[in-house]
Amino acid sequence: MCETGVGYPAFFNQSIYIQHELKTSGLPVETIRKHAAIGGCTEPTLQGMAYGIVQAGFVNHGKIIDLVINQGIDPVTGIRMYESRELESFEDVLNYYIDIMHEAIRNWQQYWNYVMIAHRNTVPLIFCSVFVNNCLDRGKCMDDGGAVLNQSVTTLSSGMVNVANSLAVIKKLVYDDKVCTLEELFQATKKTGWVLSRCAKSAGCSALGK
Repeated sequence: MCETGVGYPAFFNQSIYIQHELKTSGLPVETIRKHAAIGGCTEPTLQGMAYGIVQAGFVNHGKIIDLVINQGIDPVTGIRMYESRELESFEDVLNYYIDIMHEAIRNWQQYWNYVMIAHRNTVPLIFCSVFVNNCLDRGKCMDDGGAVLNQSVTTLSSGMVNVANSLAVIKKLVYDDKVCTLEELFQATKKTGWVLSRCAKSAGCSALGK
């Protein structure tokens, strides 16, 4: 099933998860191992001890690489969202992507806070709080920080595979093999496949050239 690429079965690295919880929660490793669970789709959480906040939207990393390719301009609206940069090396491309990603995540976190305020004011989790550790002892609902853990379990992202593939192509064709310039590669993404096929064939990337 792994070869189908559909994402099942899903694999999770428990060692990394435990390291994450040790750092963020400060709880004993025995407690983490006992209550480790998956909340939502792939978000690690501690069963019965955490407010598993997982519903405040995704960061679209595919859109971020789109902004990098178009020098900070949204190709859909034509609006400039970020200043253009000189991309003389692959490190410049990568840093441009990372800087836009950081700002996107900050905006997403602000949106997250608005969503959680709306949840608290419209549908407070009073009944659920009865079954989550420390809410009754603290006399607080989950929305007010009553649970043992009250931080977000993860940053929800989409498009990471596309970003990795895009950066790999940019690095190989433009900076390693120097088959084409960055501008030529960017223009190739806007045209029919023959331009990209030509670049791929010159670089020896037979899979891309098909």
